[in-house]
Amino acid sequence: MTRQLVLIVNDEFFIVPGTNSFAAGGAFTQNRFQAGVRLPITESLSVRPYYLLQSVNLPVGWETNEVVGISIGLKTLGKRK
Repeated sequence: MTRQLVLIVNDEFFIVPGTNSFAAGGAFTQNRFQAGVRLPITESLSVRPYYLLQSVNLPVGWETNEVVGISIGLKTLGKRK
């Protein structure tokens, strides 16, 4: 069986209901957009280079950070029932 490349895209919204102790106040505190590609190396190991765009609501306004990273995925191979 050949494992295929997988495109991964996600967007996280951080909303705090009720009283918010976050420095900037307000309910909407953070947003993270991420895109990457999962590259299989073996049946139980894959790597995923990604690009992350993180926006944080600070008291002085929104600040955006860009991150280029890599994550490693391991799959444990156990007995099948």
